[in-house]
Amino acid sequence: MPYTTEQFVRRAVGELLRGDAHGKFWCQTCLATFALETLGAGYHKRDIGRALDKMFEAPSPLNRIPAFGCAQCGRTMPCLGVPTP
Repeated sequence: MPYTTEQFVRRAVGELLRGDAHGKFWCQTCLATFALETLGAGYHKRDIGRALDKMFEAPSPLNRIPAFGCAQCGRTMPCLGVPTP
């Protein structure tokens, strides 16, 4: 069974938020930009946007905060991240 775009996006975003950006929360726009850069030209922005929509609806095992300052751009909006213990 082939992997879906959502699975690739979840993996890329999860690795970012558990690695270099651990303890930081990123908005959907910044995560989409990161995913596009990471996954390459074979993915369309709309497909990554749909995958992130699904991630924000069911973020587990990541945490979703309804209004938070994005660590990347600074705008206050819904964000995903992994809190530090």
